[in-house]
Amino acid sequence: MVTTDGTPLGNLALNVFAGQENGPPMIFVHGVLRCWQDFRPLFPYFGYDWQCLAIDQRGHGQSEHAEGHYRVVDYVGDIAQFVDNQFDEPVILYGHSLGGMVVAGVAAELGEKVSGIVMEDPPFETMGKRLKQTPLYSYFHGIRDVVVKYSEPEEIAPALANLIITDPQTGATQRAGDTRDEAAILFAAKCLAKIDPQVLDPIVDGTWLEGYDFLSVTSNIDCPALLLQGDPAFGGMLLDADVQAMKGLKPNLFHVMINGGSHQLHWTKSQEVFSAVTAFLLTP
Repeated sequence: MVTTDGTPLGNLALNVFAGQENGPPMIFVHGVLRCWQDFRPLFPYFGYDWQCLAIDQRGHGQSEHAEGHYRVVDYVGDIAQFVDNQFDEPVILYGHSLGGMVVAGVAAELGEKVSGIVMEDPPFETMGKRLKQTPLYSYFHGIRDVVVKYSEPEEIAPALANLIITDPQTGATQRAGDTRDEAAILFAAKCLAKIDPQVLDPIVDGTWLEGYDFLSVTSNIDCPALLLQGDPAFGGMLLDADVQAMKGLKPNLFHVMINGGSHQLHWTKSQEVFSAVTAFLLTP
């Protein structure tokens, strides 16, 4: 366990996986409702030249719960303190979804302590003011009901598979189990079994992004940044409008759209992700 100081609760212990020291540190930050093991598909690619570290965010995995402090800015504070306290050399940060938003915030806060960031399909306002216009709203409501009622993966998996997701624009419904295979459902259930149900509260009540403005954050990032975008037709959550707004604010922001890639690019398009990140890290 690695302990970070100065969180809203004083001391908050975060569970950190640290791989072999084969190179400089690359720190992986997972998305909401996931855990550090979510990045195992990428470790065989990056582990030869980097030391891969991955963190269970507050209220997730083996990290401590935070009694309702689960806004994006709370997660940013944890990772910023971890980086600032644990490393003397600049680090590379890789974040998926919520993690992408977090590493952007950390880079904006820590300046030269971060040499580069990779943001994989960060949802930004898709998880903010746009949320109620998307099927994600009913999804997160349903997930909250599931994790309040069940605590074991064997119970959560079928409940998750049978969760009905409603598109508020069309009224169309879809069963969650029809959007993922059984292995993906089981992995999600194992992650959900370890979360604090309060993680979901600020998402569904609309306060998740309080204090976090992605355009202001973008304006304060000095290091090079890579923005990986999933394909909206396959569940990608980063919108073209957000990409263009960020590129207008940051000259050294590089953007790669991965066609046919879902929101979980590091699972569904691992090779393409590795190729894009490698090209980015070798950029002079």
